[in-house]
Amino acid sequence: MRRIAMVGVFLLLAQAQRHPTIEVGENRLLSTSGPARPLAESQLSTEPNNPKHLLVGVIQFDSPDGNDKTCVAWSSFDGGSEWTRHAFPARGCADPWGAVLPDGSAVIVLLGYMAGHDDNAFLFRSPDGGRTWSDAPLGLGDHHDHPMVVARGNEIYVVSSQGIQMSATQRRSSAFVIHSHDDGKTFGQPTHAIPGILGFAAVGPILLSDGTLVVGIHDPSRQGAVNRPPRPHSWLLRSPDQGKTFSEPLLVSESCESRGGWPSMARIAFSGCASATGSTACSFNVRMTGASRGRNPCA
Repeated sequence: MRRIAMVGVFLLLAQAQRHPTIEVGENRLLSTSGPARPLAESQLSTEPNNPKHLLVGVIQFDSPDGNDKTCVAWSSFDGGSEWTRHAFPARGCADPWGAVLPDGSAVIVLLGYMAGHDDNAFLFRSPDGGRTWSDAPLGLGDHHDHPMVVARGNEIYVVSSQGIQMSATQRRSSAFVIHSHDDGKTFGQPTHAIPGILGFAAVGPILLSDGTLVVGIHDPSRQGAVNRPPRPHSWLLRSPDQGKTFSEPLLVSESCESRGGWPSMARIAFSGCASATGSTACSFNVRMTGASRGRNPCA
């Protein structure tokens, strides 16, 4: 028993030595350069090759009733000691989501409205990582919700939920995907994945090690929704060809109570991908890439 315990200790020490120490510094308030207003839904990203280059996107509430909102980006180039603030011109802004690319440039997608545009979702690009931003964003169309960005190298994917007009009286949910291979300078034509007739929300895009794009979709189950299911379902779609085509929906979980919330996915570097839901009483589901492709959504 003592030998077994000693072996266990040595194994733990060996594993600890393989992982770098995580150092946590003091808290720093980054919003000192802007007005003292409520902030919500912050999202943080960092440059892959420079951990001191940080980008934060956040919603700023400009009126007591919450109807007037501005999306704001703060960027730091010294690990968070000093921050530069930029307010985007979109009115009624929501859901900012950004990414910093290996060349130091940055992009942010967000919802909102701008004069002269019929779009309700926009992509802003900063060639210098947040110091300056383009005044001419890319319009992504209308009827978007929850836009997201996932990037690797110079490849960028924008994913959102978008309602597609099927007829004069019918609109159907789709997973909107648009792809850039040049750091967000240009984008190809969008793809709309429509896996069924039920409404859904696109969530948590990830890129696997072989370049496969994985997009999550989630049944609507928000409080007050009409005919909401007793338990929401989380699914995922796989695209091996840069978002041009997608697989059939692959079930991840049906174990969550219907109290709202957004699921999210993350790739586990050594094995595969995981899906974790954000609602109450939900499970954490891991799908290993080494398993059978017939049963494994992330394989």
